[in-house]
Amino acid sequence: MNLNKSLFYKISITIVFIYGIAVRLLALADARSLWRDEAPVALSIIQNSIFSIFGNILDNQKAPILFWLETKITQMMFGNSEIALRLIPFICAILSVFVFFILSKKFLRNKYSIVIANLLFAVNLRLIYFSQDLKPYSGDVLFFMLALILYEKFAKTEYTKKSLTVFVLVSLFIMLSSFPACIVLGALIIYKLINFKKDSSNKKLYYTGVSIIGISALIYFCTYLYPMFHSEIKGYSDFWAPGFINIHNIHEVIMNFYNYMFKPVDNSLFLIILTVIGIIFVIKNKTPKAKLVIISLTCILLLSVLNIYPIYQRIALYIVPLIILLMLNAADKAKYIKNNMIKIPVLLCIITAFISLYHYPKHMYTMVTNRTFTAWDGRETLKFIKDRYEPNDIIIVSLSSYLEYDYYKHYYNFVPENENVKILDFNKNNKQTLYGYLNNIEAGKNYWIYYSYPCLACIKPKQVINYINSKDIEIKDSKTVKKSYVLEICKKS
Repeated sequence: MNLNKSLFYKISITIVFIYGIAVRLLALADARSLWRDEAPVALSIIQNSIFSIFGNILDNQKAPILFWLETKITQMMFGNSEIALRLIPFICAILSVFVFFILSKKFLRNKYSIVIANLLFAVNLRLIYFSQDLKPYSGDVLFFMLALILYEKFAKTEYTKKSLTVFVLVSLFIMLSSFPACIVLGALIIYKLINFKKDSSNKKLYYTGVSIIGISALIYFCTYLYPMFHSEIKGYSDFWAPGFINIHNIHEVIMNFYNYMFKPVDNSLFLIILTVIGIIFVIKNKTPKAKLVIISLTCILLLSVLNIYPIYQRIALYIVPLIILLMLNAADKAKYIKNNMIKIPVLLCIITAFISLYHYPKHMYTMVTNRTFTAWDGRETLKFIKDRYEPNDIIIVSLSSYLEYDYYKHYYNFVPENENVKILDFNKNNKQTLYGYLNNIEAGKNYWIYYSYPCLACIKPKQVINYINSKDIEIKDSKTVKKSYVLEICKKS
């Protein structure tokens, strides 16, 4: 019986690994068009040398130092294609599949719980999507998990010069690789301070290491982080405001987090309850590992309350592995509850939570077969213009689409005259700028409207088309790719 259980476990985990890697590889191979947030990262990488990149990052994009360096190196080695540029996030995502397995074995006891946890990690739509997104979010997931694994060891380590050196080097590497992973480093330092009297390790060595890390962190903050954030701290706070917790919105922030991260879950409430049960079990566990997790969660909440780091959409992707483990921890420990008055409601909650995931298989099938990894396509819309462009044509580019235009202009080696490119704001509150320009287009000239990224604050493409149809303007040609539009227009004779 034990042999069969062990065989089932090994086969199940192998299938989960194969599936997790295959679906991420499929997502990368789709080579979807870069979208609005990726385009400035790509341009910053392509247009700068490995030495000049940090002073010339476009659109205030923010990422750890090593993300920029690693992505630049892969671009130098493999070129400027979407796949080449996304190799670092993809590699991080593939490594995450195996690292999560190691973390789950440390966190869970029951082999069925380990299999289910790894399955949930492998099929999570957000983790799959950001495995092929030119941003540091999949790296955050990887390094946050690595930090939990490594710092759990350091929490129990008797410090020697050798182990201290490893601790310092690992911490510096993690600090330069991921912002959220630094939370676990902070949790370890807090844990050591709390256990100062009980700790039998060499305190002098430990605090020497902490001092080195602290000084390095201060230099990193002053030379890289502060210059990167300070010029737009108000804009940063406003943009991520839905992820900053206060007494009035805590329920909304948590619900939004679960609804986003576990899409298309039918009912996030039961997942939240399951997570809370898992947290209670962790709190009851007195091990350094459990304390490190609880302190890390407390720091995550505190950073959100202090408006420093939000719990919101993609920027909080690193929390997903921890949430999965906490949910499965509830299932893992439920059988040890002796009081039936507590055990039965907990089991019912666990069953209901997993039933709420029933949409997953269908949604995964739709996403993979229809290749719906993104809603926009700046590549095909610009190719449509390039293939039909005449030297005197005017290209009207929406401000929200300009960076995609700039990237794919280089991609296709498409060089229209600068004076023939007009960048206009398509914002709803500023639509008269666009409409005023359209009212004054010259007869006998051909105009293109490149609208690859109609953001939420922008005029809807159909509104632009309806306005054109109401005027003395002819739509000569058009192309729609997903939600991206391109129009060829001219003034009627």
